[in-house]
Amino acid sequence: GTFDKSTTVNTMARTYRLYVPTSVITAQAPGPVNLLIAFHGAGDTGANFIAATGLPTTASSNSWILVGADGYPGTGGVRGWFLSTSEGWPGTDGYTNSWPNDLAFATKIKDEVGALYNVETKKIFACGFSRGAGFTVLLAEASGNTNLLSGTWSSPFAAYAASAGYDPFGGSLNLSSTTPKRPVWMIHGTSDAAVPYSMGQSAAATLTAAGFACTFTTVTSAPHNWLWNPAFGHSNQELFDWFTANPLP
Repeated sequence: GTFDKSTTVNTMARTYRLYVPTSVITAQAPGPVNLLIAFHGAGDTGANFIAATGLPTTASSNSWILVGADGYPGTGGVRGWFLSTSEGWPGTDGYTNSWPNDLAFATKIKDEVGALYNVETKKIFACGFSRGAGFTVLLAEASGNTNLLSGTWSSPFAAYAASAGYDPFGGSLNLSSTTPKRPVWMIHGTSDAAVPYSMGQSAAATLTAAGFACTFTTVTSAPHNWLWNPAFGHSNQELFDWFTANPLP
């Protein structure tokens, strides 16, 4: 079924859409199932994002659990990731940006879904689009990084995928202590007018230089869009197959 879930993360109310296809109920009886957490672009919602990308159909055909996480509603209710106080992050948790709460939220989703279903802990994955893709890159960079939360946040994700992504830190974050450095697949259109193609290239170069196995796929003339789409020569199934091939050791 489809469930709208609410939770509290360090005093902050957070929400997400949980999709559990019927195929998961059958598949989890003999063994654990995979989990994909998807992060939407600025101004969107988790429910709308996963519906618009067709991810539920692919999750169903592969017997995966899917979550569309909701960014925090900032100024004017515009949801986003790593929101600054000027964008509406209230800062009541003691931070001037939402990213510490966002990181904890990702962990909370994993824990809550894992308590309800038989989730394969070696096959939990993250994907995102636009600002959500930027947050997906942040997830990869933040794990164990002593420059962020003193290195106390540990990523549960085996691999990351970012469509129209970028590095929220602009390459300024020291990634030498980041661990584990798990695979990242970035895909970007050369005609992206919202997140320039060069920003995706730069992020991929930063990750590669830091020791990540980062794949960067160029889609010539593609606009700002979810690019695992047959219209752009790729598919969600291709993405799911790549995730499956990159579990935690």
